[in-house]
Amino acid sequence: MRIAKAFVVVVAVAMIGSNHGYAQCVSDPADVAKIFYSQHPNFYYEDPKTVSDLIAPRLLAALKLEYACAQGDICAIEAVPWTNAQDGDVSAPITFKASDQTVSHAVVDMRYTFVLSESQRRPQRVQLKFERSDASACWLLSDLVEPDGNSLVTQLEKWHKEFGHAH
Repeated sequence: MRIAKAFVVVVAVAMIGSNHGYAQCVSDPADVAKIFYSQHPNFYYEDPKTVSDLIAPRLLAALKLEYACAQGDICAIEAVPWTNAQDGDVSAPITFKASDQTVSHAVVDMRYTFVLSESQRRPQRVQLKFERSDASACWLLSDLVEPDGNSLVTQLEKWHKEFGHAH
């Protein structure tokens, strides 16, 4: 996936001083979404250990099942959740805006241009859902609602319950 230079600079400045996770809790869910996307665009197929401190327990459990299953195989995820497609890229402009927020839950709309080819471009959106235990806790990604409106965590749980080897 290509990320615009300006976007990378903004995120890099936001991440100064951080290491594996976020050095300190970021209070604005839209900023958390930007940072998460820039640092972990492939979170859905990478080892869940790399994002365990950034993901809510339910989604983390589903990602662990998917990771264990997908070692060399296709399991529940057949398309990139960000685009709901096997081909194509997320392209600039990429914007993040909180569309709903309470003390413990937030929804961030990520809008971007989906590019399949130079002649096939369209605006698209995903929603990142976050949760936290209280106002002093860090935001954790609890779900990604794909462009078609499907919940990633629900899709993973349903597939692994039906076809996986979960106990």
